[in-house]
This record gives sequence, C-alpha cells and structure tokens, in this order.
Amino acid sequence: MGKPGTNVVSMDGTNWFVRSSGTANNLYTIGFGGGKFMEIDIGNRVFTSSDASNWVQQGVLPILRPAVIAYGNGHFVAGGGLNVMTYSRTGSSWATNAAACQFGDICFGNGTFVGVGSGKAIVQSDPIVWLQSSAPGTVELSGPTAHDYSIQSADGLTTSNNWTTLTNFTLTTNPYVWSDTNTPTASPRFYRVIIQP
Repeated sequence: MGKPGTNVVSMDGTNWFVRSSGTANNLYTIGFGGGKFMEIDIGNRVFTSSDASNWVQQGVLPILRPAVIAYGNGHFVAGGGLNVMTYSRTGSSWATNAAACQFGDICFGNGTFVGVGSGKAIVQSDPIVWLQSSAPGTVELSGPTAHDYSIQSADGLTTSNNWTTLTNFTLTTNPYVWSDTNTPTASPRFYRVIIQP
C-alpha cells in the first residue's frame, strides 16, 4: 500500500512499481486468496483485483476498518475492533459474527481460521470460540447470548483429544466470568470455549 490512490507492487520483493489502488482513499488493509487481491479503504469499501493493478469495487464492509484479512475455504475473513468478525466469498455481501476478542491477526491453515487478539485470546473457527492460556485460569467470555457453551481445559496442545470439559452453561449476559478453582498441573493451562450445537 502506498499514498492515497496507489499501491506499490513487486514480483520479487526487490523491484517495486506504483499501481493504482482503485480508490482515492487511504487503504486500511489488503489480502490475497482464491486468485484475487482484496483491499479495504478507510470508507470500508471493498475492492478486488486479479493483477493488483485493475480494481473493481465489490461492496461495503459491515464492520469498521478491520486490521486484518485472511482467505481460506473459499472465504475472505476480516476482523477488527468491537469484538466482531465478518466473512464473504466475493466481497460483495458479508456476514458478521460476534468474536471473543479484538483481532490483531488472522491466518488460515489445516482447514481452519485462527486469530489472535486482546486478552491473550486465540480464536479458532467452529467449533472453538476462543482459546486462552492462563495459570490458574480465569475465563472471561463475551459472545452471542442464549447459546449453550462448554469450557474445556488442557495442560498442553500435543493432540486434539486431550480436552476435559470443566463446565457447561448457557450464556445470558456479557461478559461471563468463570474461574478454575483447581491448580493446573502444568503452566500454562489452556482453556477453550465451545459453542454447543
């Protein structure tokens, strides 16, 4: 990203060329996936390009100025302030979900999105709502109410089957705060919150 109205593009990381960004506004974030670039300007307008030079406006993002954008499973996912995330296949229409943290970064791998953010949270796409390390643990969740959740813990992340359910609850108010009264056998212990079907 360059000055308003421009991008700086390189094929080798050494030689850089100025190209039009397709908008007169400053850009807020840019990403790539599915054979196309996607950029979002400070007006929340979404643009896509197959060559990083010719841009087409697709729509307007429903969340304010996301810090990051990632691509996987045929979807672009963006996250930013106000503990929300949004996703789209094309950039023209977006669906928005509540998230457990303000995202600092999002990436995709091994079939799932993972985001990191405030409060030491590691957020993963379904079925995990968020993951936090702490010793001992205090879990503070803000999410969609009237849903059933489980809090689980593990002393390590060596396998996907070493999680123990500590409590089940229905979220009625935000935030929901729960503390682990048992001293963890390892430090740190990891906690995750699962949305029940």
